[in-house]
Parts: sequence; C-alpha cells; structure tokens
Amino acid sequence: MIRSGEGIWADPGRGVEFQGTDGDDMVITRHTTRTIHDRGPYLGLMAPTGQERETRGMLIHRVSGGKIVEEWSATSGAPLLEALTQEIRECDRVEHELQVARDIQLASLPEGVPTLEDWQIDPYCQPAREVGGYVVG
Repeated sequence: MIRSGEGIWADPGRGVEFQGTDGDDMVITRHTTRTIHDRGPYLGLMAPTGQERETRGMLIHRVSGGKIVEEWSATSGAPLLEALTQEIRECDRVEHELQVARDIQLASLPEGVPTLEDWQIDPYCQPAREVGGYVVG
C-alpha cells in the first residue's frame, strides 16, 4: 500500500488488485485509490466534503530495456462526477430558495409611494444575492 497526501485530497491508500504481463513487453495493473476530499476546493467549485471516494483504474505499461517507455491508463470518474452532480444540485436548490426569498421580499413592499407635501420619495430595493449571519432565539 502506497501512502501520500498532497493537494486537495488526503490519500488514505492505494492498492493493486492485479498485475500481470503478456510475457513480452506489456505489464497490466488494476488498482484502487482511496481519497478524502478534505483540503481545499476542487476546480474552484466544490468545497471540501470530507467524503471518502474510491476510484478504480487500469494501467498498461510497455517496457523496453528495463524502463517504461509508454503508458496507457483509464480510471473510473463516476464517483467524482456523482459528487459534482450533487454539488450542482445543491447550488441549484440554494439559488431557487434565494429566488423564492427575493420574491417574498418584493411582494411585501407597498405597490405605490405615498405622496406627501414638501417630500420627494424615491424608493429603491435590491434583494440580497446571498445571506449570512446567525439567528438568536
């Protein structure tokens, strides 16, 4: 098991399930990598989730003169795509909730401006794009 940890992913381990050769110059390896997204945003979009992911992959190396001269690889991107899809859904849900809140806020405002002698009233309302803070109960 190889252990390392750098970038935005903690790497609790990698394992080799199979390794074989064609008897000539090819070495084939099937492996699994486990990572935990806990160190920073991925692609500037996805905040650290702390979730562990397992990715499976295949490596094919062509060896000549005792050295790897070519490499082909394929990995399953499904776990990452699933996580990104969930993140997009969550962002869409939050955006929808903010739009509902904007609509409620705007609907609660009076439709007209009262006319008062010697007063000029110029109303302006811009709903918040994001919210923050805390609730005291």
